[in-house]
Amino acid sequence: MYYNNSFKIVVDNKGLLCYVNYVVKAKHPGRPVKTAKDRRSKILQVRLTPDEFKTIEAVAREKVTDVSTWARSAIVHAARQEQSQD
Repeated sequence: MYYNNSFKIVVDNKGLLCYVNYVVKAKHPGRPVKTAKDRRSKILQVRLTPDEFKTIEAVAREKVTDVSTWARSAIVHAARQEQSQD
């Protein structure tokens, strides 16, 4: 659960002002829910040789991203280029 810590000023039973800490549960913690169209639910498995994987891993590292993100981006980009040539 996610909480938002806050405080308020109150008058105690002796007439003195004091701060009281309280916790409020956040209404919408976390990131927004993705639409059905934006959810990634399909899995593509590809077998690679160790050398192929090292090459992809090196390129992904240069782009400061992980292998799966780079591979997804490269595959989608190549597919869109193929589609536009037809």
